[in-house]
Amino acid sequence: PAPPPMRYVPKSERQQIESIAEPKERVRVALDLAEQHLGKCEQLTQQNSYNLAAEELGIYQGLIEYSLNYLDSQNSNKGKVRDMYRRVDIMLREDGPKLSLMRRATPAEWAINIRDAEEFARQSRGEALDSFYGNDVKHDRNDNERRDQNPESRNPRNPGDQKNEPRNNR
Repeated sequence: PAPPPMRYVPKSERQQIESIAEPKERVRVALDLAEQHLGKCEQLTQQNSYNLAAEELGIYQGLIEYSLNYLDSQNSNKGKVRDMYRRVDIMLREDGPKLSLMRRATPAEWAINIRDAEEFARQSRGEALDSFYGNDVKHDRNDNERRDQNPESRNPRNPGDQKNEPRNNR
């Protein structure tokens, strides 16, 4: 299998991002750069340049990671920070299908890296959404414990779990 791409932000791009004082603009620039690298990755994948595509994929992941770390360091109670998390979420939601298409068109030994990038994007999107909603969402941990203890409640759509109940055919 191909080696995993190294996640990093090139020095020139890091300097470009860090020279911006306004947090919203800083995140916007980082996300725009990430999109550019994902676009380059798509082009290189189509040209069968998988080594270079993996490098671009690593930079894409590095920029996303940088953006989330930067947002985590900001005061998350402000509306502006929530808006930036939402922007990250929207971008990552749009990137999912792009990554899937690239993975399908890539040989198996290289597709592993793209699958890992898909998982990274999915997890990062979840992180952005969790931070976006922050304290507004109450998680019921007891509900998860009840589901684990009662195996019949794991799949309520399974007809075997609904004993002696007629099924409605619609």
